[in-house]
Amino acid sequence: MCDFHSIIVTAAGKIFHLPCNSHVKIRKYFGLSDDNSWECEGATDDVRPQKRWDQQKEPTGAAIRACAKHYESLCAALSGSGDIAEIFFTWRYSDVRKRLNLVCDPSQNGPIDYAGFDLDGMNAAGFDIKGYDSDGYDRDGYDIDGYDRDGYDIDGYDRAGYDYDGYDRDGYDYDGYDRDGYEYDRDGNETLRLQDLWVDLFQGGLENGQAFGYIGTDSDEFCGWFFDWPTGRPVVTTDKELEAVVDSLNVDETKRRLPAIPRGLAEQKLRTLLAANLRRHRMSI
Repeated sequence: MCDFHSIIVTAAGKIFHLPCNSHVKIRKYFGLSDDNSWECEGATDDVRPQKRWDQQKEPTGAAIRACAKHYESLCAALSGSGDIAEIFFTWRYSDVRKRLNLVCDPSQNGPIDYAGFDLDGMNAAGFDIKGYDSDGYDRDGYDIDGYDRDGYDIDGYDRAGYDYDGYDRDGYDYDGYDRDGYEYDRDGNETLRLQDLWVDLFQGGLENGQAFGYIGTDSDEFCGWFFDWPTGRPVVTTDKELEAVVDSLNVDETKRRLPAIPRGLAEQKLRTLLAANLRRHRMSI
């Protein structure tokens, strides 16, 4: 563990800190790279950004100035020679408040009992005064914004508002199509239906032992999607092969017209075909 008071400063002069005072955990929590940020630690007003042993780049002027200003504010707070900067009242600086033996937190408008917390601001269970662990997650596994370690909130939606299957809270995917066969767009207009699409297994013929298929309509006013079979025969024998074929979907740009076939619709049609092939194969062995 690094010493009090550890921060990481970016090339643009942005400061990052956690009460655990671990540079490794600070980098992990905020997703900071090694090549455009520098580590600082100490509790004096002459702390400067330091290069890691494997870094070649010198700290930027913005990083040096931000570091100096931060540690000047820290020393002023610790020595009582100046006002306590507002940033030190956030949960990520509970270690500073611990050092200052503060008895009042403006966000709570009341006293805080720091008994049972170590110098890193953590109690015996590994949580700080706000209830977050050193990685920034509470007892239920959610961060300060309400997202778990996989990036989903309590309702199963990510930060962009989509669930595990790629649908938003209104039931639409990234392209604006609903779960019911993608029959209607977000404005309620009828679009292509799943049953309107057909699949030609050998649209592209054979090449290097692979078969190329096409999924689309029988009209050139719509675009289509090509896909690759892992073998020269149109059958899948494993779930892994099924996923490989679905992942190989590539739009045929030369036939693109409006309205275009959404990838989700093409994928659903292809999955239906592949699953049937897989079932037939398993029944034959």
